[in-house]
Amino acid sequence: MSSETTEIDAESASSTETNQSAVETKQAGITLSDIEKSYGDVLAVEGLSLDIEPGEFLVLLGPSGCGKSTTLRMIAGLETPTAGRIDIGDEEVTRTLPQERGLSMVFQSYALYPHKTVRGNLEFPLGKMDVTDEERDAKVEHTAELLEIEDLLEKKPGQLSGGQRQRVAVGRTIIREPKAFLMDEPLSNLDAQLRVRTRFEIRELQQELGTTTVYVTHDQEEAMSVADRIAVMDDGKLQQVGTPEEIYKTPTNEFVAGFIGNPPMNFFDVFVDDGVTLLPNGDAVSLDAALPADTETLGVRPEDVHLLETLGEDVANVSQPDSENLTNAVTCSVQVIEPLGNAYELELARGDNTFIARVRALPEGVSPGTSVDVAFDRTELHAFDAMGEAIR
Repeated sequence: MSSETTEIDAESASSTETNQSAVETKQAGITLSDIEKSYGDVLAVEGLSLDIEPGEFLVLLGPSGCGKSTTLRMIAGLETPTAGRIDIGDEEVTRTLPQERGLSMVFQSYALYPHKTVRGNLEFPLGKMDVTDEERDAKVEHTAELLEIEDLLEKKPGQLSGGQRQRVAVGRTIIREPKAFLMDEPLSNLDAQLRVRTRFEIRELQQELGTTTVYVTHDQEEAMSVADRIAVMDDGKLQQVGTPEEIYKTPTNEFVAGFIGNPPMNFFDVFVDDGVTLLPNGDAVSLDAALPADTETLGVRPEDVHLLETLGEDVANVSQPDSENLTNAVTCSVQVIEPLGNAYELELARGDNTFIARVRALPEGVSPGTSVDVAFDRTELHAFDAMGEAIR
């Protein structure tokens, strides 16, 4: 993860018309065409092509080392692609200097000037722009109002909380009127509760400004909550691009299926002939479900594993499917039960294989060491071939 303190200056702008908004951002689409980045023999990003629409909030998501921050830095101009092309709007910027791209970036660290007040930090980017004193003050006041930090303008960063410092960092970014915002894990230094609140504030602000935003994170919950679309990366390659619902409901391969979701998708080795046979380490069981003949792996999300004993009118579980959509029973032993307040997560075992069920209610008498019958929702099964690619 980057801990950069470098800033990207906005492109010079002409004087703002007095009848325009004090903060009026531009927006431009960003196109990556088959870009690659190598460091010696290490290929950090390989053949990545991606169209980011004007005004879109796109999240680059993946595990550490997958190439997402490198991709963001290439968009910013802090790294030069080994191959490929980058366009911002209708202009190619593959080898354009960072300060000439019209972008603003928020890093993992807040990168605020400790000797300047909040007002001074917000004003600093405007030193590169042709604005009058009145326009500068109007921009600062309006930006502070947007972020609800008006009462902090005369304080210094050392007097602020982590969340307040992050708001100032975001404010210094939006005041530049950039073509796009680039955000590299901007919330990773915040505690969990503040991180949740701040990500909603960033999303709300982006929707209000309508500015194209590229946001890097390894946190799939964060990505799902803020993105218009998510670009999932692994090992330097783009795995799938889609809305949060598309990524969750129709993952393109086993990696995406396993990376998205908490807890992640369960996977079972299967053999498909006239029917479907689960192969949990020699303890095989037939499953009355229809899968393509070349299915090697069956995927089932925890919420689609149902305890048969909970299927009844007396159980308040609105997520239960109709019984006609359920497979036949699979008998498992209960290993662990984790209460979550509004649900329970059960670690179940069949043979040497373990998997997770997430249910709204537990039948009486179910506890670790007991056996339960479970069934899968046929309408939510995922089939993968021998290469791990989705085939339904």
